[in-house]
Amino acid sequence: MWSKKCDARRKEQETGEFDVVEMYKRSKTEGNRMDVADFVGHVTVTTMESRGGGRAVVATQDLKAGELLVLAKPFASVFEEDFHGSQELHIVLNLITDTSHGKCHGYLISKIATILFGEPVKADLIYHLYSGPNFSKSPSRYPPDNTKPSSQHEDTPLFNDQVAVDVARIQAVASFNCFAPKPLSPVVIEERVKNKNKTEERLKRPSALYTFPSLFNHSCVPNCSQDFIGDVIVIRALQDISQGTELTLSYGNAGNTFEKRKEHLKKWFDKCDCALCEVERLDGAAACETRERVVAQIKQAATKPETRSSAQEAKRYLKEIQGTYRSSTDSRLPRIALYEAHFHLGNQLEALGNIVELVEEHIKGVRALGVNVIDDSISGPLQPGKRVTALPIEIDGVPYVPGGLAIWACLSLTTHFLHGFGDKIRAERWLRAARWMVNVMHGGGDELFKIMYEEQLDLWSILDFNRLIGP
Repeated sequence: MWSKKCDARRKEQETGEFDVVEMYKRSKTEGNRMDVADFVGHVTVTTMESRGGGRAVVATQDLKAGELLVLAKPFASVFEEDFHGSQELHIVLNLITDTSHGKCHGYLISKIATILFGEPVKADLIYHLYSGPNFSKSPSRYPPDNTKPSSQHEDTPLFNDQVAVDVARIQAVASFNCFAPKPLSPVVIEERVKNKNKTEERLKRPSALYTFPSLFNHSCVPNCSQDFIGDVIVIRALQDISQGTELTLSYGNAGNTFEKRKEHLKKWFDKCDCALCEVERLDGAAACETRERVVAQIKQAATKPETRSSAQEAKRYLKEIQGTYRSSTDSRLPRIALYEAHFHLGNQLEALGNIVELVEEHIKGVRALGVNVIDDSISGPLQPGKRVTALPIEIDGVPYVPGGLAIWACLSLTTHFLHGFGDKIRAERWLRAARWMVNVMHGGGDELFKIMYEEQLDLWSILDFNRLIGP
């Protein structure tokens, strides 16, 4: 049994072939600790002038959208389940970043220190991570050469009481590098409007430190996605990426305007230079404030009964938001406020029986998310040269948008084409687009899509249709 497990882990590490579906199932039934190997694909750490000479993760060869780049177990992790049902609510004040955390983060620091005390040879894996401006600059090389112990730990036996563990540095490293491993789950759009106790939820978040993944720099429009299956982080390419390109992750969905994101990101840097933030700075603070105000009005209006006057109001919302964007804005950049306005207007038109205009607005909403729609037809023959199973979107990448909105939008269009128009061909194409996005973002193919989205597909009466069209 153990030899088979060892062979399986070795194969995973060498080939990057993981049974994502089985991992997902186990994470739902057996808890968060996953028995898998670590894997690093065609990526490496280097220094980049554009990062001020700092470290960055780059592609060592051309990558395809959906390609697995990193799968890593945590150096240490703490989950709420580790406290065996305790209902105590702890608040840990972080004086380094002027933020608060729950008990998982506090216990994580202790856990890391304990590991280093027992295995001092691992110290540089932690101490060579970014630890903020109050500590010496991290070395350019990572991971450190662990073929032999560093000089300060050479010939040090395990659990030697003379080992010096730098708890202050561990706390700093944890402050800037920890992840909150939210379990992989399907998009359920209704959850966006539920009234949750966000403070209590935040304080119960798990906390984990991953060494190599901590080297990925931030972008508000990253070219990589991150998933958590149990305690494992999975990083994939969101788009086709050229050799030598820096690979980035998002450090958290902290708002739809650069001002909101700036507040969240300030513990890492003063100014984000990603394409989205640069564009929004050119748009100006007033435009961003208008978007926030109108989106808040849209969400409030969505809770009221639809009427003809509410459709006119939705058109005014859309026009106001459109006026905040410059025509030169890159169409591949997500414009979440514009998406919200198009979808809200479409929903109001649906209530009036205008199904054609509803679908038109929803397709415009998909485009606003940064999806390159290449077939926006609603009726008539398919575009010349297009197969029935061809996707209505370009397949060079999936935009990074919060909550998997692009997937939900494609499923919404599937429902309207199938039940609104009885157009099985276009319904199939938009459903296949949703499947393709899920596979790029999460892997696992159609099987994982079916497992993750079965409840939502059933709710929208497209579950049988998904089974019917096959792989």
